[in-house]
Amino acid sequence: MLEKIAGKRGGQVIAGLMTNWKEVERAMSEMDDAAGSAEAEMDIVRQSLDFKINALKQTWVGILQDLVDRGVIGDLVDGLTKVSEVLGSIVSNLGLVKTAITAIAGVWGAKNLG
Repeated sequence: MLEKIAGKRGGQVIAGLMTNWKEVERAMSEMDDAAGSAEAEMDIVRQSLDFKINALKQTWVGILQDLVDRGVIGDLVDGLTKVSEVLGSIVSNLGLVKTAITAIAGVWGAKNLG
């Protein structure tokens, strides 16, 4: 009967499952435990700052794509990227800027004293 329902190979698989039902139950239980463990790990990921930032980013990408033409979005993103790169450069070189300002202020102060 199993061969008529599931074919020759499928019938053999079903018959094997029926004769080893305890093993099937154990495997199903392990799969449930693994799924629960994976869900617990995903909950931890969902609480991470990176996940939340990416979710926010993707939300805004969707909003912008719905509101504005893709060409305009590309130009806007390129412009913001360039501004961000300049700001990043300034921030990373802030130590050099502070040193330069201190040196200039020292020279200027020395000239004013003299």
